[in-house]
Amino acid sequence: MSDANRLISEKSPYLLQHAYNPVDWYAWGDDAFNAAREQDKPIFLSIGYSTCHWCHVMERESFENEAIARLMNDTFVSIKVDREERPDIDHLYMSVCQMMRERCGWPLNIVMTPDARPFFATTYVPPSTRFQVVGMDELIPRLKQAWLDKREEIDSSARHIHELIKQAAGAESGQTGDLGFDISPKLLLDATARLNEEFDSEYGGFGSAPKFPMAHHLLFLMQQWSRSPGQNIVDMVNKTLASMARGGMYDHVGFGFHRYSTDREWFLPHFEKMLYDQALLLMAYVKAAQILPEAGFDRIAREIGKFVCTELRGETGAFYSAIDADSEGIEGKFYVWTTTELETVLTSNESEFVRARFGLRDEGNFEEEAPTGQLDGANIFHIKRELSEMSLAERAVWDPIRQKLYSHRSERIHPFLDDKILADWNGLMIAALAQSSILSGAQDNLSHAVVAAEFVFTEMYADGRLFRRWKDGEAAIAGTATDYVFMAHAAIELYLHTFDEKWLDRSLELHAILTTRFFDEEKGGYFITASDSESLLVRQKDWHDGAIPSANSVGFTNLIRLAHITGDDLLMEQARMILSCVSERVTSYPTAFTWLLSGLDHLLGPAVQVVIVGKPDAPDTVRMHKELRSLYAPHIVGVFVSTVSESDRISELAAYTKSMKSIGGKATAYVCVNHVCALPTSDVSEMRKLIHESILSG
Repeated sequence: MSDANRLISEKSPYLLQHAYNPVDWYAWGDDAFNAAREQDKPIFLSIGYSTCHWCHVMERESFENEAIARLMNDTFVSIKVDREERPDIDHLYMSVCQMMRERCGWPLNIVMTPDARPFFATTYVPPSTRFQVVGMDELIPRLKQAWLDKREEIDSSARHIHELIKQAAGAESGQTGDLGFDISPKLLLDATARLNEEFDSEYGGFGSAPKFPMAHHLLFLMQQWSRSPGQNIVDMVNKTLASMARGGMYDHVGFGFHRYSTDREWFLPHFEKMLYDQALLLMAYVKAAQILPEAGFDRIAREIGKFVCTELRGETGAFYSAIDADSEGIEGKFYVWTTTELETVLTSNESEFVRARFGLRDEGNFEEEAPTGQLDGANIFHIKRELSEMSLAERAVWDPIRQKLYSHRSERIHPFLDDKILADWNGLMIAALAQSSILSGAQDNLSHAVVAAEFVFTEMYADGRLFRRWKDGEAAIAGTATDYVFMAHAAIELYLHTFDEKWLDRSLELHAILTTRFFDEEKGGYFITASDSESLLVRQKDWHDGAIPSANSVGFTNLIRLAHITGDDLLMEQARMILSCVSERVTSYPTAFTWLLSGLDHLLGPAVQVVIVGKPDAPDTVRMHKELRSLYAPHIVGVFVSTVSESDRISELAAYTKSMKSIGGKATAYVCVNHVCALPTSDVSEMRKLIHESILSG
């Protein structure tokens, strides 16, 4: 093994994976750029993440290769970046890659001048040329020779690419906001129709292989169902969630979802498990359980929560980032089973049950990607029957079997756990756990969400600044817009599910910071980085909802919900400015903005406020709040006015609640539409009726 390089002093698990490479890696920073200038060398920027399969492959083949490392050290100043720690750098150079080549991904490898201007982009590169792909041992000498012989051409190309990046960033910022933009339900209908066109009616999901969960599509569709119930929408949601839960993308033994399916049928997954996928899918299964209570989705939601709180929850109470796909250098090895191994763990009857139910075969049930594509006896658990058809008797048989298998599997060498804590991904999980606490058997998820939020606001937030990453006692890296908006989203959900006003305060506080330091006052929308953050080549915005929703989509939705809670018109005005500056793109490609369109659905209303006035923790207050939380009614926000608190904070934040009193000392509900309220009631059934009528009135 080589001696440790500079990365040994970093906290990022991904950078530490490369700390013993013979490549003379630098972390991103002044030292690297100064060295490049002083040595007059181009920079080799390699961006990846700790659970990236092809990042591991390129490291084994090239970055651990002494000969290739010598070539790199002689030719470049080499920089490693963890895209999960620095999404701003990743977003910038991924946009460069997308300008320069057709296919992009990770590892993302950029060659650039010492002033960070790129002139070459690629992804995975083999060590030697194969399948007409030039290898590192040929590519590096070519780049070195070009740097020496064609410097003027390279500098000119780098300047041109920089100009293109600036132009693209200007276009990405959106058109100057037209607050008169026609906000119409047609956008919602168009998006629903487009998703219907892309829907795979046989296996669920959207498009063809590879298939990603795209939970925000499903959340959007369910919200449209609440506006205009239709069987087609229910079928899309039901088919997709049931197919994913049956397939190999779901870990039937240990719970939780793998990253994506390599095939159309949701059978063969890419095995890494990401915190953000668990969060978004937990939200989707919770909402689907409310709409389709007989489908078995509540069980999947509980199992996702159990997986996260068992496998990804740290001692601090906050949540780790990911579990790798690989163990012992083989993707998926931790998760697959041979029938021989099965028979060493289970009785013959138990083994037969598992074979029949989960499709296990002696010869294996899937073909490996490499090296031969032949079956080798390995099996992926998957179910071909509908979840709703599983009997209680079958579940009674399966549960102790699953525990046996889980215990046995736990003795295997585990995949790598990326134990850094990210503010934005924790925000998503906190929100999801709060939402899931309405389910029977999942009530503890609310306390887990509160503990995680307390950790972020205690250890990762100081002096009005949110840090992005916490690791080994250190909070570091300036928070991006996603960190602020996702934690604000989490705080809104915690307020709605606990009625603790400090969470409402936290959300409003974070959005005030976003307005001051991230918001584009000219065109609208949030920049990825704050106005006082490190300057990159350009300052960009992120609009599209991809693996996770964008900061602008979540921020837009937060503003509308906060405006509905508080009645603050300035929040609504800012939300409208975000929408108006991106309206043309939303109109052209609505399915790239489904979280934002869910926010538009909130904007279109009806905006229903349910104000409960009563004593905190009194049985009648708890009963009324529980009923409110149990409803699948996306347009509703709850507000609590305490009859015993000395604080006037809620009446300060939501002036329309000032005159609201309890009736006869009982918990009392005021059901309002756009802050205009019906007569109060202390009867839970009447409250539910008034809510239903208020929704219909919109």
